Amino acid sequence: MNSQLATIGAELRNKNYNYVEQLCWEFLKNNKDHFHALKALALSLLMQQKTGGAIEIYEKLHKRDTNDIDIIINLSNLYLSIEEFQKTNLLIEKALSIQPENFLANLNKADLLFKSRDYENAKVFCEKAISLSSKNDEYAYNQQLVHLYGDVLIALDDTDGAVEFVKKCFEINQNTTDLYYLINLKRDLFERHEIDKFVEKKLSINFKTESQKFIVLAPMYFALGRYSESFNKGLSEGCYIKANDISSKVQRFQPLEHQRHIKNIKKIFLKQKGVIKNNYDQTLGKENIFVVGMPRSGTTLVESMIASNDNVISGGEMISMPQLLRKYYEKDVTELPDLSEIAKNYTERMNFIRQNKSFFLDKLPANFYHIGIILLALPQAKIIHIQRDPWDVAISLFKQLYISNIPFASKFFSIACTIANYQHLMSFWEENLPHKIHHIKYEDLVSSPQEHGQEMFNFIKLNEKFDLGKRGSFFSRTASKVQVKQEIHTKSLKKEEFIEFKEKFMDDYRQQEKYWEKQ
Repeated sequence: MNSQLATIGAELRNKNYNYVEQLCWEFLKNNKDHFHALKALALSLLMQQKTGGAIEIYEKLHKRDTNDIDIIINLSNLYLSIEEFQKTNLLIEKALSIQPENFLANLNKADLLFKSRDYENAKVFCEKAISLSSKNDEYAYNQQLVHLYGDVLIALDDTDGAVEFVKKCFEINQNTTDLYYLINLKRDLFERHEIDKFVEKKLSINFKTESQKFIVLAPMYFALGRYSESFNKGLSEGCYIKANDISSKVQRFQPLEHQRHIKNIKKIFLKQKGVIKNNYDQTLGKENIFVVGMPRSGTTLVESMIASNDNVISGGEMISMPQLLRKYYEKDVTELPDLSEIAKNYTERMNFIRQNKSFFLDKLPANFYHIGIILLALPQAKIIHIQRDPWDVAISLFKQLYISNIPFASKFFSIACTIANYQHLMSFWEENLPHKIHHIKYEDLVSSPQEHGQEMFNFIKLNEKFDLGKRGSFFSRTASKVQVKQEIHTKSLKKEEFIEFKEKFMDDYRQQEKYWEKQ
């Protein structure tokens, strides 16, 4: 037994988490409730992002030892990742009461405060976490902390401070993701010779896997694409193409699977709509605003216009709704969503952030998949849909680094298919839920923001005059966090970039449209 546990410990230290999981399952066959083996198993699942399994084991372990700091910290981190904010907060407070100087407890507290838009206190806990990890500049190697503190400073209108801090970390860690972060904040931050020297060093690395190559080189090439936009369009586009070529090796998008997913969503909605109970509470959702559309279509702009109002608070891109609904769309699932349970769980998560505000805004673009169930579970919810020219969306997506959440962005073909799929689903929602969705064209919004801002206020029933001047102070933790603080403009309309791909893109897009017309 001891030798098996020693092997598990050694492999954990070597970060061979998949192998640790195998070893733990084998060991637990004959030692079912072994505490330390279960802890190792839970940790291996957490590190592999097998969230559900990790939570299940950590919850059982927590009942056995309510003061184990590792279990408390890791379980709070898992709850935070699925937006179980109340549970997160309780565990973090317990961790801080046991170990006030615990780095991860302070970091998780900062993250939770940031999500709650309490930026001043988030800054305090970030700085505490930095001070706790100052030995050998350890804080600079923690990407969660580096980018969280940078974002906190930006939210507090200290972009120069964010640049200074992240640059200091970059000089220590030489991380390409930090380079990408910095170039997006301040494109001319580095001299050309500094960039060239850094690139040469990274290209000399002998990568063993495509995943390692992606982690290092994709952010670098995206940063180079952004860096060279102002002085060499050809070089810039070449860097973006290279970045996406690397990304596509690890970001697998399956068009046929996506079509099946859309069909399942439609089928589940129609079944659910047909069996909804007559006594279902039709007043639910009156506090909810959902902003939907394709990523990079203007959802952050809409968010900034609405959430700048004092009666509205934004939760940003909440993953709660897809997390609550995902299991119902899987292949061969016959169970229908429990609308009351979905409404209850979502509302609990929302209310932690909403506090005493009249409205809560969720701007996850991909909630367009869930409009049907959202409006069945939360009948009074307001859905605002922004649509944009497909090619402009495609270019904007192609120029953006996505680690895993938008796997279709690395190929124009995948983007074309996804946009056609999304437009088909939006037509389906409009047909089945007429007059329930407020549609806006991005092109109209940026041309007449005051007019369309007031229309959105009227749709939401915000009985106030829209004040365009207030949106400049709004912060959104998205790819558009810098642009959203700028004046609204029309420079992003009818883009003339990657022209050699446009004809093929439009053909793929039309072919996918025809596919849905035949269904």
